[in-house]
Amino acid sequence: MSLDIEAIDYVRKEQKLDHFYNKFDIPQDVRNGKVTDDIWEWLFQASYRTDNELKNSSDDAEKLMLEWRNKQQKKFQTKAYYDSLLKRKYTATQAVADKAMDELPENFEVATFHIGYGGFFMIRKELAKLVHAKYFTIDDGSFFGDSRFQYPSWWENGNRTGKALMDFFLHSDCDGKFSEEQIHLLANYFRNNQIRRKVEKYCNSDWKPEILRFLDFLQRSSKGSIYWDFV
Repeated sequence: MSLDIEAIDYVRKEQKLDHFYNKFDIPQDVRNGKVTDDIWEWLFQASYRTDNELKNSSDDAEKLMLEWRNKQQKKFQTKAYYDSLLKRKYTATQAVADKAMDELPENFEVATFHIGYGGFFMIRKELAKLVHAKYFTIDDGSFFGDSRFQYPSWWENGNRTGKALMDFFLHSDCDGKFSEEQIHLLANYFRNNQIRRKVEKYCNSDWKPEILRFLDFLQRSSKGSIYWDFV
């Protein structure tokens, strides 16, 4: 089992999506998430559903599909393209959605940090020592024990940097997001407190190369309009 932390440039993402939405005249209710929160799934259904199914649908997202497909049909119709799709039993209107799916931008990451779930915990465990925090386990009679995290009191009471540190050390290691603000606050704290230099000088862990690689990834992420997606 492994973790990818994808550094995603949301400005680039919005630009790519805006270009796509405008090119294919995606309905506004689909763009703004009013009828669906998954544009890929909407296009897939627009490609998969037959005209009769859509005509008889009571679902708001599906009601838009047939109207949109018919409107776009002439705009993208080329005989060779449709001949190839119709051989696969597509209708011309369904083929419009299929073409849009082919061009839907999917890759927005600037960089990716890849590591095993256990490795990400070990990185944070070593870094915690350098920010006066620590993970520990209380024997409560269970197989794994009760896991706890101890941290400086200044991290609480509305301190934004402290909250970003806590959010990082307590973050899920398999899913979720880490915002641009959280990245900047974490990167600034680590940079101002020379955490990378301390790792180089004092860390004796076998995970040292991975810790340094993560710190470099963090600093690169802090240079742009980046958020992290944990997948």
